[in-house]
Amino acid sequence: MLSKDIDNLLSLLALMIFADKRVHKDEEKAFVLLTDKLQAAREIEPRLSEAKILMWYEMNKARLKAVMDAPNFETWLYERLDALKPMPNKLPVLSVLCDIASADREVHVSEKALITLAAQRWDIAI
Repeated sequence: MLSKDIDNLLSLLALMIFADKRVHKDEEKAFVLLTDKLQAAREIEPRLSEAKILMWYEMNKARLKAVMDAPNFETWLYERLDALKPMPNKLPVLSVLCDIASADREVHVSEKALITLAAQRWDIAI
């Protein structure tokens, strides 16, 4: 079982795949590869393999899509962002969000909004 912090982080990163209401394979690939690199760079333990990251994604994508359409989405998002606020140096997380958003070679307004909300909630100037 994953820690709540890891689940919150994975949920936030995977949310970027769905932010524009279209799922692109390039964004899914970027999510898996960049999450793996983020874990290594931040020395996150226990470190999930790419296979486990992909399995987590497949098991949670329906939940994330449903949460985005729920009336309490904003509350859910802010709870995740607030839970991650104590994490030191969140710039790499914002960078991964940007890279996932641009993996399909288009950054949509909803993807920019998610990045902006995260930066604002974490008091990071972008």
